[in-house]
Amino acid sequence: MAVLEAQWWRRSPDTVKPTFDFLSQFHHDSHAFWYERFVGKESFKEALVWLSSRGEVRYVYIAAHGQGDYLECPNGDHVSRADIKKCLVKALGASSLDGLYLGSCLFMSARNAQYLLSASNKMAWIAGYETSIDYIKSAALDLIFWHLMLRHGDLTQRARIAQVAAELRHTMGGLVDELGFSVYVRQQGTGELVDLMDRQAVA
Repeated sequence: MAVLEAQWWRRSPDTVKPTFDFLSQFHHDSHAFWYERFVGKESFKEALVWLSSRGEVRYVYIAAHGQGDYLECPNGDHVSRADIKKCLVKALGASSLDGLYLGSCLFMSARNAQYLLSASNKMAWIAGYETSIDYIKSAALDLIFWHLMLRHGDLTQRARIAQVAAELRHTMGGLVDELGFSVYVRQQGTGELVDLMDRQAVA
């Protein structure tokens, strides 16, 4: 997998990297993820295309401040959902990317999920938050999500994300609802967008 992160606050070195370092050590793989930082729109696009094009990268986690239809860069640039989709379209022809996770406030609506999943039929799922999220609470949910993804590596991609979503809903359902966390997939046969974290959708 790969982690692509912006600086969160001007005078703070906070980063999600230790979360993924811990996961790598816990699962006995010190090289479990690629890590890149971005400052503006151009460095974001360059890094996302490069990471997504790597054959060994199956998932990309993007960590940045978000708004309805865009991500915020430290230099003041905005990365629109159209920018993200263009990067995915450019990269996915030669990649094995199965999932995209947006660790950002206010971005992961069903509308944005549908738009980004349309970049390629290869990408199986997209996840993220629709509300304004607490940094520590979302970090805890992120940690459990990726721990489950690594633990269920023997399953097919569709079965894997379904199992992770089911366990996450069972163990952290209150936090999932509080943070507006969703995991969107295309329903087999119809292609309809389904949120695996929706109680009614998976009932």
